[in-house]
Amino acid sequence: MPDYIRRNKAICWFSLFFAFIIFVKILVFQHITAGGLMFRSLWNAPLFFWSWLLPKIAISVFIASFVFIAKRQYWTVIVGFFIDLWCIANAIYFRAYDGYFDIYTIQLGGNMKGFWSSVIFFTSWKDLLFPLLTLTYLPLALKVINTKRFWHTPLIGVALFIALSYFSTGILIANQEKTDEFSYNDEYICYNDVFSYNPFSEQTRKCFHTTSKVGQICSTSIIHDAGYIINDYIYLRKNYTIPFIDYNDLRNMLSTTHINCMLKNPCIIVIVESLEDWAVNEVSMPHLSKYMKQHPHLHAHKIKKQTLSGNSADGQLIINTGLLPLTSGVTCYMFPYNQYPSIADCCSKKAATILPHSIESWNQQYMSPAYHYDTTIVRNANDSILFETTLELLHGGYDCIQVITLSTHAPFDYGASRSDLVLPQDMPLYMSQYMKSVYYFDSGLNMLLEQLASDTLLQKTSVIITGDHTIFYHKAREKYHQYVEQNNLNYRVNEGYCPLIILSDNISETITIDEPCYQMDIFPTIMHVTGCNDYYWKGLGVNLFDTLAIKNRELTEEQCYDLSDRLIRNNWFKQYYE
Repeated sequence: MPDYIRRNKAICWFSLFFAFIIFVKILVFQHITAGGLMFRSLWNAPLFFWSWLLPKIAISVFIASFVFIAKRQYWTVIVGFFIDLWCIANAIYFRAYDGYFDIYTIQLGGNMKGFWSSVIFFTSWKDLLFPLLTLTYLPLALKVINTKRFWHTPLIGVALFIALSYFSTGILIANQEKTDEFSYNDEYICYNDVFSYNPFSEQTRKCFHTTSKVGQICSTSIIHDAGYIINDYIYLRKNYTIPFIDYNDLRNMLSTTHINCMLKNPCIIVIVESLEDWAVNEVSMPHLSKYMKQHPHLHAHKIKKQTLSGNSADGQLIINTGLLPLTSGVTCYMFPYNQYPSIADCCSKKAATILPHSIESWNQQYMSPAYHYDTTIVRNANDSILFETTLELLHGGYDCIQVITLSTHAPFDYGASRSDLVLPQDMPLYMSQYMKSVYYFDSGLNMLLEQLASDTLLQKTSVIITGDHTIFYHKAREKYHQYVEQNNLNYRVNEGYCPLIILSDNISETITIDEPCYQMDIFPTIMHVTGCNDYYWKGLGVNLFDTLAIKNRELTEEQCYDLSDRLIRNNWFKQYYE
């Protein structure tokens, strides 16, 4: 053993322990977010196992190698707590949106004003494991002093990091030649195109939407995510090449000319925060359920959410324009000055958006005009006030009104605290809070439904009710589903879908659609029921009144994301408004 190592045994053992703790944190993070660990694959798929494991070892060794150049080791505690905060923040974000931080998520920090209470909803006792692991080496960090600095040791760490990263990439590619699919969690999701961290790869400078990024982080580590974000930042500062649009991709989605359609009847679009289809039942939504029994309507049970980094803003984009959000980035912040097709573009009179929050949230001061709404009105989260304002606007001559609600926003304290719904005490807390919030919303909606039924001026009005996105992550659904089964409740809480409910005089008989559809189908369906089939833009989805179209889609969901991304980045619809 070299003399300098013999003299610094304490430093050597501390660096190994520090690396081990970082490695354990990485494994804990993966376990509490994306699911189980891959140790069982050591025997079944050893190449895949080592490609999964080596990047995690590499980053741990790299960070720990800097122990040898510091005279004192206080810095390891600081770095440890930074890693803890990073892991906890990403764990909370994952529970909310099934994804990890990227460059755009960080840029949205200012949009959290007034919504920080929702973060508490997604915390877990498991998050305490990270700071507890840091505390395990705190006494050692305070005690160990390095008597001699070894500047070459971090260079060894860098070399090992790069070597192990490239080696794991190579064996993963070799394994991909043998199998077409890797499963990170058989009970959750499979990833077909994953790769290990290569800090010099052009791919790491691309921004990933939720699914592929989860696979990417699972194949490397959550600490690598900071490297991806830095690379994304570098990538975004380069000149961006606007992707080409082939007109043949659009021919089935466009009319031959720009036809000026007009809504035949007034239209109210109610976008309910986090509304899931299972919540549309006689307990949490008695007034809407009763109205639906008495009037013909369309009810699509399984609308798959297609929002990405923009969350609620993406929901508005999809519903209003029939487009899908950018696959990398937040549309409402990157392209607020674009020209967009929209339902409100078909208004013969005036169109308005009613908001329950600040006009700055989700860049609404620019996006409402971009969607052709003439007026933006800010109220509060009280649903009764929102629908009172809606009725005032209808009587005031507006023929297209979009109402955004907030009372069902996590952690559901606003709506639940004002609800008089009584539920069993053994019901899971947040399931109960959510149902009470939905009940509060339904009570406010009842004012509008009563007016639609009794006021002859409003009886021709079409009302569209849907959610901007789902809310519960998969582990919560498992817990709630167990309760539902044990109590013989008819709630499909295990299925993460939004509902689409259309109440209109133009519907002669009730139509129930049980098969899965997409949020992008909402726009063409609204255009059909409001008599705007000849509008120049048909949307990326299909009209849900056309059962054949549902089963015979022209494009896959992935192709629609790609096409929409190119349309938005090119500001393609500008030509129709010049």
